[in-house]
This record gives sequence, C-alpha cells and structure tokens, in this order.
Amino acid sequence: MNFRKSYLFLLLALFSLLFTGLDFTHHSHNSWLYYQMIESWDFLTENPYFGSQITYAYGVPAYALSGLLWFIFSIHSINILEGVTIIVNYIILRKWFKDRKDDKWISVLMVLNIFFTIFDAYVAAFSNCLFWLACYGFFEKKKWWPVPLLIAAFNHPYVLISSLFFVVQEPILLLPFSIIFSYFIIASEVFTNQLFLPVYTIFMGIGRIIVNYLPILIMASHSRIKFNHFKIVEVFSKIKVTMPVLLVTLLIFAAFEGVVAIYTLVLQPTNAVDFTMFEGIPNVNGTLRVVDYLYLPSVFVLPYEGFVLQAGSFRENNPQHMVKLLWDNESDYQNFVDNGNFSYVLFCKMCNPQSNEFEILQNYYDLVWDNDYYYLYNVR
Repeated sequence: MNFRKSYLFLLLALFSLLFTGLDFTHHSHNSWLYYQMIESWDFLTENPYFGSQITYAYGVPAYALSGLLWFIFSIHSINILEGVTIIVNYIILRKWFKDRKDDKWISVLMVLNIFFTIFDAYVAAFSNCLFWLACYGFFEKKKWWPVPLLIAAFNHPYVLISSLFFVVQEPILLLPFSIIFSYFIIASEVFTNQLFLPVYTIFMGIGRIIVNYLPILIMASHSRIKFNHFKIVEVFSKIKVTMPVLLVTLLIFAAFEGVVAIYTLVLQPTNAVDFTMFEGIPNVNGTLRVVDYLYLPSVFVLPYEGFVLQAGSFRENNPQHMVKLLWDNESDYQNFVDNGNFSYVLFCKMCNPQSNEFEILQNYYDLVWDNDYYYLYNVR
C-alpha cells in the first residue's frame, strides 16, 4: 500500500483528541444524563441538575449514542465517538476523492476536523460526519443518502440550515424537514427563559456551514460534480477553491479559538473534569450559582456529586464569559439573587469575569468555604 500524506493529517486529527475542549464538560454531562435516563428508563423533559435546561434542546441522536456507550466507556465516550467521526470522515473523503492527486484536499479537510475536536464540539462533529456521508451518497446516487441527512439535521440546527440544499433538490424531503424545523422552533421557545446568543455563535454557525459544504464546493469547482436546479450553489461552485483559500480558512478558525481564550482571560485547567478542584466542598442545601472557568468544570463534576446548579451547561443559557454583569449596590445584587432563586455562589479564584460580583460577595456575604480554586458564599 502506497503511503499518503493524508495519513499524517488523519493521525494529527486523532492526536487532537488528547486535548480537552471548551465543550467537553457540557457534552459529557449530557451524555451522562442520557445514560442515567436509559438505565432507569425514565426520560425526563427537564434536566434535574440545572435550574433551567430542557433535555431535548438539540443533539438527541448524538447523546442517545454516547449515553449508550457510557455503560462501557464512561467519561471517555465523547472522545471515542469523536475519534470514530474522524475515521469515518477520512473513509468518506477517500471514497469520494478517488484521484491520487486529490490527497492534498483530503489532508486539508482532515485538518478542519480539528476545529471540532479542539472544542470537543461532539454534537456538531457528529452531524458534520453524517452530512458528509449524505453528500457522498447523494452525488454517488446511493439510495440511502436521506437517512444520514435527516439524522444530521435533527441532531444540530446548523446542519438543518446546511441541509436546505437537499430539500430544494428533493422536494419529497420538505415534510420531514418541516417537522424538524418546527421541533427546533418549539425547543428554542422553551429554551428562551434564559436564552442568550453571543455574537460569536453567528460566526461559529457560518464557519460550520462552510465546513459542511467544503467537500461539495471543492468537487464542484474542479468539475467533479454538477448541480441541478440549484443556481445559487452552482454560482458559488464556479469560484475555484484553491489551497491558499483553504489555508486562509484554517487561519481564521485558529484565530477564533485564540480570541475566545484571550478575551475571557480565565484559567484553562489541564483536566476539565478534575474532581480535586472541588475537594472538600460542603454538601449545601440549595441551588448554586457558579461563576466558573472557561471549561466549566462545575458543569460535569458538581451534578455528578449531587449538586443543583442555577444555570445550564449550554453556553446559550450560561453565557458568563461573554457578557458584562454590573450591579449598582448590594440591594441590586440581592434582587438578582431573589429572581435567580439560588442560595449559594461558587466563584472561581483564578478568573477575570466582566463583573463586580466578587467585590459585592466579599463585602456583604458570608464566606462558607474556599480552596485553591474557588470561594463559596452564602447569599441567603
């Protein structure tokens, strides 16, 4: 078997799984919750470990699978499944980009997988893999291609947007996609009690849609595939996708990761599920508000220990690193406490949130406990 350079980029993508991503605790918690629901055969509509978070916002197929694997692999389930998506992506690209000279395109597309794994964006990686599989099946005229497409769209709303291309191609898909679209509308309405969409989610969405479409655009720009009855994509396909263009795309993704890390100015622990960070925390009665590190270690560790947190694990309803929170005085902050219905605040020691919350806690409330990483204040 002749050696291909793309093998190195496959290994690089797999190697990236060794690093903890920003969303690892979020996806691990939801996988663990699905594991609990499957084990007890009790399918909850709301997450019992958070003050306000629905169970089926998005990612249902991905979490159902990782929940099943949790029985065997426990906390390693997310990384194992991300590894599977990387390998499946490579197989799809090898089957689709058959020419030996196409190895450079496979290499770059494999590097793009790192921008899922470096965030541990498991649900997005799961949908992207199924979307690429559906694209391959569609253009290779396989009968099964709608199945991975529908699962991918139901799994993540960004991929639902990407999938509109196929709805135009195949009007028979209009009904199932309308049902999926309605589902996300209803879920978002339920989600809006604490919903916040920071600006970066717009760029994230655009970036992921570009990644979804890149294999198609590369193939079309080199006249490997043709579009029927979809003139907009056909116009875009006339833009030649070159290696410099893809390299610039990679740099933009890398810069985004760096800006997020610098902007938030918080400790990034080597182990986002390090239980020793919470060693000795008293088992208090009442809901906790947590001002946490960028990796949100509390999202996985504290529910695992039986605590109930005020905010959710989704960044959209726990946007503490992306908003500025200022209170005029202690009375103003106490109103925030009363409306938030929490009794304790766990505050990270080595972080720099955009708020005056710590000063208010320090001056007006009782310190219950602290260690090298956190302060715990009683606000009742």
